[in-house]
Amino acid sequence: MKTKILAVMIALSMVTGLFAQTKNIVVTLGNNSTAYDDLNEAIKAAPNGATIYVPGGTHSVSDYDNDSKKVIDLTISKQLHFRGNGIFPNSLANGKISVITGKSIYLQRASNGSTFEGIEFQNYIHLDHKAIDTSGSFVLTFNRCYIYNSIDSNVNGISNLIKNITMNFNECVLADIWGTSSVETVNINNSILDGRSTIRQIKDIDQVTITNCIILTSLAGSMSNISINNSIITGYINTDMTSCSLKNCLLPADKTIPANYPAQNIIYQNPINYFVNVILTNGIYCPYAKGYDYHLKAGCLGIGAGTDGKDLGIYGGNSPWKEQGIPAAPNVYQSNVDTHNDATGKINASYKVKAQNY
Repeated sequence: MKTKILAVMIALSMVTGLFAQTKNIVVTLGNNSTAYDDLNEAIKAAPNGATIYVPGGTHSVSDYDNDSKKVIDLTISKQLHFRGNGIFPNSLANGKISVITGKSIYLQRASNGSTFEGIEFQNYIHLDHKAIDTSGSFVLTFNRCYIYNSIDSNVNGISNLIKNITMNFNECVLADIWGTSSVETVNINNSILDGRSTIRQIKDIDQVTITNCIILTSLAGSMSNISINNSIITGYINTDMTSCSLKNCLLPADKTIPANYPAQNIIYQNPINYFVNVILTNGIYCPYAKGYDYHLKAGCLGIGAGTDGKDLGIYGGNSPWKEQGIPAAPNVYQSNVDTHNDATGKINASYKVKAQNY
């Protein structure tokens, strides 16, 4: 019942947006809900543990420093749960994905437990604290998000400010993840690592687990205790990686692959024969594109080659990639609002709501 009421509230906020273009960002905690017309305002007002429903459209975030009279980056120091409209416009009623842009977002340890779902981040995300901070949990989870730029913990060239960090990415598209030895655990499942250039890589992180992913680039930088399973890689692998494990992965032929990886666990094939419809640059790198088809091409050696009997890559494993990428929270996928009053003076509106489970 709560889910249905929430879905109706979101739908009604969309109706309001059609006519007034205001107060369509909903903040909820328990039985209390408040609507705002600006994401910055909603974030500042949201109590610890609240959920912020971010509608389709572009939302610019920033803060303002009264002393310097300048617009500055946004710092979040409380646990918040962001729920977007999704990152694939074709699956949405209004065709608008939820985009957050503007100034950088700084997440501090007090934001431990925060989650993000169905949002495209076009700004930068930093993990930050103002003093040495090595105790307590710091867990962040991203589900079905597109991280267009980078997430890093190397702020202004200062590393090792934050320890005990865990980041979880499920069914996401990722560019850079920079650790500078201060991110200790990263779990990436059923996700795509963007290959816009050779520098779009995971760097300097300890304890990384990559499962059922597509890596459209190379792995470089100093990494230890990295485990890659049931995944597909189009580029080379840095020989500096130590204590690393590759098992049951589809790796490219004629690329630099460290000799310490057992040959019996690696399947070699030309990357141009991997996917149904993906254009690789120089046969190696590939920018992520929403119009590409990342299913495996007929004849690809990764078909049915997973340890679970499913395909290697994002469509295998326990939580296969959802084609429409709709968030698990209720989402309006079809709407119909009359433009004129009926005989009784009412405006008829109908909405269809759905969600994709994990």
